[in-house]
Amino acid sequence: MKLPRECAKQLTLEVFADAGILIPEFEQWACDVEGTVISLTGPMNRDALRRMGSLMDSPVPSNATAHEGYVSPGDEPENKLKASKQYFTSVTEMFDDIKRGWRDLKSLSSGSVFLDRYSQRIAKLPTLNVDPELLDYGQFVSQQLQAAGGAVRTMGIRGGARQQQVSGYDVGPEVVGYGGGGAGWPGYGGYRYGYAAAYYPSEHDIIKQVGSERRKIRSEERAIMATDVSAIRDEILQVTSDIRRKMTEKYQTEF
Repeated sequence: MKLPRECAKQLTLEVFADAGILIPEFEQWACDVEGTVISLTGPMNRDALRRMGSLMDSPVPSNATAHEGYVSPGDEPENKLKASKQYFTSVTEMFDDIKRGWRDLKSLSSGSVFLDRYSQRIAKLPTLNVDPELLDYGQFVSQQLQAAGGAVRTMGIRGGARQQQVSGYDVGPEVVGYGGGGAGWPGYGGYRYGYAAAYYPSEHDIIKQVGSERRKIRSEERAIMATDVSAIRDEILQVTSDIRRKMTEKYQTEF
């Protein structure tokens, strides 16, 4: 029996999401099924290509050669400025690139691997002749991206544990009505009686309720994660603005 294309596409996207490497552009790609092979085909913009490229390690960083060679004493200030500007540009471009993947909760919660990879790429940037304060800045951004990836992973682990605790035993009978009556003269007491009607949920109702509770947990965990990551993003933006102003004043050129 051949797996329907829509089902195959959804399963494939879920695999990418679980692995933390889902790219939003995949949603628009066409799916094909041939035997046991499922393939997705479609265009990729520059940002998506860079994110995919981050999964592959290059033996030599693309800008490493810019810092190689002998530096004479007279050229040292110029080389320090050039190396510092290049380093700052590399860090900010990578942060902007990964930040564009945070367009919604789904893409953010499915991209933990990219956060880790960009953190590693920043940590591996060439440092020769780079201003020490910029090196501290780059280390900070790298650590913060790693923290953002940790927040995404924590969401999955903690949310999964909470969901496992929800079961059909949590869905008990519900009191749906109450009635009563009595006998005796008004004002002279007498007796009264009452009854309660209990509704016992069916298996279908239990499954539905459990599913609803688990979706609620996922939403709560995503909201916590989004708040944490947004705080990290805002802090990086503030520190970037501060270091850009400081370096511009120090070297008297725009960073």
